[in-house]
Amino acid sequence: MKRMRIPVILVSLLITLSLLTSAAWAATPPQDDGPTGPVGPTVQTSLGTAPSKVEGGGGIQSISGSNVTFAPAAGGESCYTPGVSQTLCFQSDSYTNDYEYVYNNWLNFPSDWVVSNAYVVGTPTCDAGGGWGTFGWSFQTASYEVNIAHPRYQQTTDHCVATYCVDVTPGAGTTDQPVSWFFDGDGYGSAPHNPCSSDGYVPTGSGLTCDEATIPVATVPACGPQVVLQPEAMVTAGCKGEPQTHTFTLTNLTGYDSTFALSYDWDFPGDITAPGSITLANGANTTFDVTLDPRACLTPGEYHVEITADDGAYADTATITIDIRSGIKTR
Repeated sequence: MKRMRIPVILVSLLITLSLLTSAAWAATPPQDDGPTGPVGPTVQTSLGTAPSKVEGGGGIQSISGSNVTFAPAAGGESCYTPGVSQTLCFQSDSYTNDYEYVYNNWLNFPSDWVVSNAYVVGTPTCDAGGGWGTFGWSFQTASYEVNIAHPRYQQTTDHCVATYCVDVTPGAGTTDQPVSWFFDGDGYGSAPHNPCSSDGYVPTGSGLTCDEATIPVATVPACGPQVVLQPEAMVTAGCKGEPQTHTFTLTNLTGYDSTFALSYDWDFPGDITAPGSITLANGANTTFDVTLDPRACLTPGEYHVEITADDGAYADTATITIDIRSGIKTR
């Protein structure tokens, strides 16, 4: 009897499950797939070039706003003097908000100026922790167009500052003089990658293109009327009892022809041979020699000479510091 009852129970269960499944399908409403047609736009994520600047939008794009300004507070002269070797300093600011680096920064002086050296003053900084590469400089065009190669590895949003000084002899001029500038970014993200001064300056033969020219040139003002003695300071050494001769340059920038009285003040026993006056036309310059003849009995040590040129309205001074050593120099 147990063998016959098991199949009957199984058949009953199967019939019951079949009836329940049919009821469930009947209770489920049909799905509406909607109308067929073109597939809508697909949203894509880009990890490459940053989006272009939206017209009317704010904020820095790449290295927009980067600029160079005249910075006499860094230790250079506050104005230029024609024909006189001097140091002029410039502050170079670069900005980014899309992680662009800066590789080069050109400075273009008037074509009759002569640059002899360029260097960093102080410690370059970046607000957001960007880093700096090795400094170097070269002529783009000798001897007035300078390429400063000083990489700036800026962070995503950053502002980096360096101060560059140049030793330069300005050419003729009586008015403020422009120093044009140009930045070379690495091309990452949005333009501009090569902002330049508002005169549209582009480095000679570089093949580059300025893509932002909105900020003015770095302007170096002309010094007012003056007489100039160069070098301003001289340091030398010699033996007691042995004469030595040094050459100075006198430049008349007073605005008129003038005669300058030359006076000498020294603190060692001995003689000085030098001119007592020099007459110069306005804008002219000349050299003259100053010969020091310290006595053989002089005690070794440091001594000084002060030279003054004065026409009654304008004056300038120069100094010689001489280290007198023991013994008479033998020929």
